[in-house]
Amino acid sequence: MKSNLLIFSTLMSCLIAIFSGSLTKGIYFFNHGVEEKAYTIKVSNINTENKNQKTEMPTDISVSKLSVKNGEILFKRCSLCHTIEKNGANKIGPNLWGIANKSSASNPSFAYSMAMSKKNIQWDQQNLAQFIRSPSKFVPGTKMSFAGIKDEQELMDIIAYISQFK
Repeated sequence: MKSNLLIFSTLMSCLIAIFSGSLTKGIYFFNHGVEEKAYTIKVSNINTENKNQKTEMPTDISVSKLSVKNGEILFKRCSLCHTIEKNGANKIGPNLWGIANKSSASNPSFAYSMAMSKKNIQWDQQNLAQFIRSPSKFVPGTKMSFAGIKDEQELMDIIAYISQFK
């Protein structure tokens, strides 16, 4: 009698586990039919022939095409790690108020990586563009884990937005 009860309890436990697993799988892994992506990542053509070629600022984007408003919208990605308010707090990254034409690693209240501390550059538009395009390529060893922005118009719009904070 005890053995029958033990076998019955084991079988019922297995059935309940299987049944509840298939129920939760349907709830948690159900394809809700998302039809639109949150945002599209544009990938520009990559020149693999000359990897050591220095990337220059785009010359085909005129100042009249720059959109500070679009830069403000795009900066929301940056705001996960950075603030841009005067005397604003540091987050994972330093506050970016007045960063344009400032020396690298110049915020005394932020602990920069050794690589960034040794870079010793001015954040002019050229250097900002190269860094935002590919942080780990421009400053190997940086703590900034952002993959970068490849779209030249978006890049220039963000720089236009950041540069207005002086």
